[in-house]
Amino acid sequence: MAITIELFDSPKGQDIKELIKDNPIKSSIIKEIDFYKNEKPTLETNPRPFVDNLDIQQWVLMLGNRIMELNIPLAYSMYFLEKGIPDDKWWKEGEKQSVEFFPDFDNDNWSNKYSFDFFSDTFFYKVFTVFETIGHLLFKKFDLEPQGRQKISFNTAISNLKGKHEGLYTDLLDIKQSDKFKKASIFRNDSTHNFPPYRIGNGFKVFENSMSVGIGNYTPSKEVKKIMIGALECIDETLKSLHKHLKKK
Repeated sequence: MAITIELFDSPKGQDIKELIKDNPIKSSIIKEIDFYKNEKPTLETNPRPFVDNLDIQQWVLMLGNRIMELNIPLAYSMYFLEKGIPDDKWWKEGEKQSVEFFPDFDNDNWSNKYSFDFFSDTFFYKVFTVFETIGHLLFKKFDLEPQGRQKISFNTAISNLKGKHEGLYTDLLDIKQSDKFKKASIFRNDSTHNFPPYRIGNGFKVFENSMSVGIGNYTPSKEVKKIMIGALECIDETLKSLHKHLKKK
């Protein structure tokens, strides 16, 4: 069957708020989090913390922008999912031991899936820019230093918080070790470095002296949505933890 992909229809006339209704994040909470150095420095009395706070201000603005930007790929992903991607049953047995993939798809479904995959992939990239921005802010707030070959990141910020702020360290570690965060992280990593979860894997299994071929792994679109919402919940929990421990006085 010849497939013609219609690229990037848009949700014109639809309520964007309805498409992003599952996003729990309230970006206004950022204004109540104290990411800044507490010395209240001036350029004359303490120039280094003063310059640091100017830098932090730019990172805070970036954090807010990146959180807002999540709504664009989220809305488009939900729009194409709602238009129809019948991939809960993504393969069936055919004649003579053959396999038919996506047996319930028509041309429109293929277009919807292509667009959903594109925007959900973009969504996960955007999600982890939020976490990495938070990592940068924590390094600056607490004067953390990368250890050994560490690079500044959300993960290294958490590990380096130990001994600096135990309450925040414990909360963020719990989020990082949650199933929701792990699933989002694995999805993003596989999309970038391995076989994307939204495509059917090759099904090859190689053993010491043999190999087998079967049906490859695949993550249906509704399951991708669950992972997306879980990632948003992790960001929401992270911001609430920062608010709890670093609330402006």
